[in-house]
Amino acid sequence: MTYTHILWDWNGTLLDDVRQCIIVMNGILSERGLKTIASDEEYRGLFCFPVSSYYGKLGFDFSSEPFEELARIYIDRYTGCLPSFKLFDGAVDTLRALKHMGLTQVILSASEIKSLLSLVDHFGISDYFNAVLGLCDHYASSKVELAESYFKQMGIDMAKTLIIGDTIHDFEVAKAIGCGSLLIANGHQDLVSLKKTGSDVIFSIRDVISYIGV
Repeated sequence: MTYTHILWDWNGTLLDDVRQCIIVMNGILSERGLKTIASDEEYRGLFCFPVSSYYGKLGFDFSSEPFEELARIYIDRYTGCLPSFKLFDGAVDTLRALKHMGLTQVILSASEIKSLLSLVDHFGISDYFNAVLGLCDHYASSKVELAESYFKQMGIDMAKTLIIGDTIHDFEVAKAIGCGSLLIANGHQDLVSLKKTGSDVIFSIRDVISYIGV
């Protein structure tokens, strides 16, 4: 398949934020006397979409503390970790190479759009993207409608588009809108979970160029 468009997930795909996510969540869990996340691998086995289901797995009681309030607390603390954020090793090189190959690149994220734009600008990578698409709130629901709206507006051929992400949800979005999918197994979900989708899976963003070149 010859791809002309790349839709990049952000968190866990371009942004290496798993460790910060665990630290922030463990603080919130500890304050409520709940079991904390012991390791990156345990986290990858627990994390899922919708994010409210992930919170439920961790033991939060939404009847006493609404998900929306917990999400607000989480996002406030997560945003405070900005100075420690980094992109995955090889991310900028990969973005640059794809741009030189003439591919259109777009970020498609469940992150709140203002925060997302701020981070993209912070890392100085805005020029690699034709668009940055995020949600209007912090509650991380599906990205399907966001992608469909953009595709319709721009007249993009979905069959020539590849979604690159790190979660089952990225595969589900690709399937829902008729795109190809490529999952990277060093983000927010584990290899076993990603393999079950039937999608192609790689282990590093540095493998993207060779994959697309096949």
